[in-house]
Amino acid sequence: MPAPDAETRTPRFSYWRGYPARYREIFLDEGKRAAVAVVLLLLLPLGGAIAWFAGSAWLPLRVVFGLLLLGIAGFGGFICYRTLRALLVPRVVPYFEKSLGEPAPFSGGDALAKNSEHLDELAAAAGANPLSSFGFVDDFYGEPMKWHEPALAVATIKVITPQVSAAEADLRRDLEALSEFLGRAASRKTRFALVIRTVHAVSDAEKQRRQGFFK
Repeated sequence: MPAPDAETRTPRFSYWRGYPARYREIFLDEGKRAAVAVVLLLLLPLGGAIAWFAGSAWLPLRVVFGLLLLGIAGFGGFICYRTLRALLVPRVVPYFEKSLGEPAPFSGGDALAKNSEHLDELAAAAGANPLSSFGFVDDFYGEPMKWHEPALAVATIKVITPQVSAAEADLRRDLEALSEFLGRAASRKTRFALVIRTVHAVSDAEKQRRQGFFK
């Protein structure tokens, strides 16, 4: 019986501009909410301020209320900027079945996200499990989690890290940090999955929708 070719042996994953294809779904979904926020928090107060300044009310009153609306628009603009910036810089982070008891969650991951396709190609060429094979199901969206043994991902990282050039310092740093986190998870016999995040903080509302932990 002939041996299966490389395409049969290696799982196929989808990508979007080098990112995991899952990021496109998140981008479109959260992008709609961000657009609504821009309208409500920035454009409406800004438009109101312009209309108020151009009105016929007593000048000092126009100045006071106009500045107030501009202040609201400025705050709204800051919130929108933070939201859009996070949306445009997604991260691939480890998510654990049980709490590791770490003081802080994994803080990197943006280089892992934008180089996802490249890293999977390196792993496939070396005959290792691509990092994408450990993600990107997320129970935050109501999906049943699929947990993985961290030692398998650590083995992949050991294979691909030497192939990352010295010029890709951020990527090497992310890989090394991920390997350290997964090593601690392995020592605690805690399974993990990779997920895509566009925010750093975990709100109480998010915790209630999740089964696992980020630290």
